[in-house]
Amino acid sequence: MRTIIFDCVTVHAKMLESLALIKTLAGQNPQLVSLIEKNRIRILWLAGVTHVIEVLVLIRLISNLIMKAGSMLTRHRGKPAFAPLLDISG
Repeated sequence: MRTIIFDCVTVHAKMLESLALIKTLAGQNPQLVSLIEKNRIRILWLAGVTHVIEVLVLIRLISNLIMKAGSMLTRHRGKPAFAPLLDISG
């Protein structure tokens, strides 16, 4: 009989410890959700900034290619389009 009572007391004590742990974890849950939401917003901002930089780099590359092509056309007016490729004089 004492063993059964001791086991019941032990189980009850473990249940109370578990309840305290569950309450602690439940209290931390909103804090974790808040941190996750803040990190999600930071990642979205970083992704947006990265895309803006990508677009600016592409615009710069395309404008450089257009400028280079335009300068090649004005330098070789009157010659065939393939003349710069055939010119071996340097």
